[in-house]
Amino acid sequence: MGVAAVGLVLDGGATFAQRRDQQSAADLAALAAANDYLLNHDVALASARARSVTDENGFEDGVGDVSVSVSIDTSNGAEVTVGVTAPHHNNFAGVVGMASWEVSTTATALTGFPDSVVGA
Repeated sequence: MGVAAVGLVLDGGATFAQRRDQQSAADLAALAAANDYLLNHDVALASARARSVTDENGFEDGVGDVSVSVSIDTSNGAEVTVGVTAPHHNNFAGVVGMASWEVSTTATALTGFPDSVVGA
């Protein structure tokens, strides 16, 4: 039981570190895509920019069970949402049947010139 507890602590800490890296990648990708859309007004280019930023930060869609989703809503300015999901392969918790955990993060960035005002 002690090995399992130590494994949970060590793998849990490594999972939190991975989550922070994933969140940073998602944040940067959403901001880069929103900026790209603001400059080019092209959803395909902005989506490609988001994916290239997640790739550069170690989370490439389709590689190693990593999944990157990009959603761009242009109904009122632009709202870019980037999701990154990747497995965390455990070193110690696998002894008790937990070989990996799925880690998911999401980031949203807004840009543009909204065409409505609330509370003005």
